Amino acid sequence: MLVNLQAVEQFDAFEERYFPESRETIRALGNVYGLSHLSKTGEVTISCFRGNDPNDFGQMLVHETSHGFIHRYKTKAQLPNWVDEGMADLIGAEMVPASMVVRNRELKAIQQLNQQRSLGGMFKAERIEGWQYGAASNLNRFLLQSNRQNYVRFVESLKDGMKWEEALRDAYHSTPDELLSEYGRRINVPDLRP
Repeated sequence: MLVNLQAVEQFDAFEERYFPESRETIRALGNVYGLSHLSKTGEVTISCFRGNDPNDFGQMLVHETSHGFIHRYKTKAQLPNWVDEGMADLIGAEMVPASMVVRNRELKAIQQLNQQRSLGGMFKAERIEGWQYGAASNLNRFLLQSNRQNYVRFVESLKDGMKWEEALRDAYHSTPDELLSEYGRRINVPDLRP
């Protein structure tokens, strides 16, 4: 079900009434245009409001719809949040190339990674922080560009219930440390830590 609201006040009121548990997510991320609510029974509710930029709205709508698709794809196994958010951002950026939201987030994230030399615990986070969205999409982009078939195998393994470290080893013949080292070199942060 898609609920498209006209103003942020309507969005906030809808979330407050039907999904009060989302308040923490909205507060933590700030500037939220939309959310996907995924149930254990497979139902998906996407709530959003338009905002001011039709391209950014389109990107966000594709992003949130991607969460619903990924949730229902094959099994109900959940992807790690950094994979799920990173993939949804990539899909949104690909489908709505006129939106610069994802590219801008990635550039800011790389600047932050350069300063702090760490992903800030993104691999273990149940819900990544706002700045980590750019790191997640850029890392997923790196995996996808490294080898598309391996990326598909990685995601398929995750949906089959494999832990991400095992899926990475199976698909890319790589450990998390090796991934971090290769990705760090790509973004000129060779000493990048998890």
